[in-house]
Amino acid sequence: MSKKIVIPALILGVLSVSSCSLMKSEEQSFIDANIEATCALADIDLNDINQDNSKMIENIYKKHGFPVEDEEALLQYMTKYESNPEVVSAIEKGSADCRQKMIDKIMNSVEVPTEEEVKIPVGTGEVSDVE
Repeated sequence: MSKKIVIPALILGVLSVSSCSLMKSEEQSFIDANIEATCALADIDLNDINQDNSKMIENIYKKHGFPVEDEEALLQYMTKYESNPEVVSAIEKGSADCRQKMIDKIMNSVEVPTEEEVKIPVGTGEVSDVE
């Protein structure tokens, strides 16, 4: 074989192997989409949840190759990976900071009643006739 044929063949071989390693698996795409969506949700103002936020989340899943137009297909992906402990662990690990941020935001938005608001009226202890 001449060098003119071998070198291009080697280059093509290297390119095809490296491009395959650049392509993410469906599982990794699912993990990445969930982490990104969780972090995006953590940045949303709780008082301003709207259609734009839903569209943003849809676009995240779409960017990672999921068919956002097909709810049934999305549900199948969810079902497929929700029972996979490695996937769940990777999502939890990758989104831990964002989930904590979301929890903190929710806890800070909840109004805790004052002691006066919590007081329960105490009756006289007498039983009245009810008809």
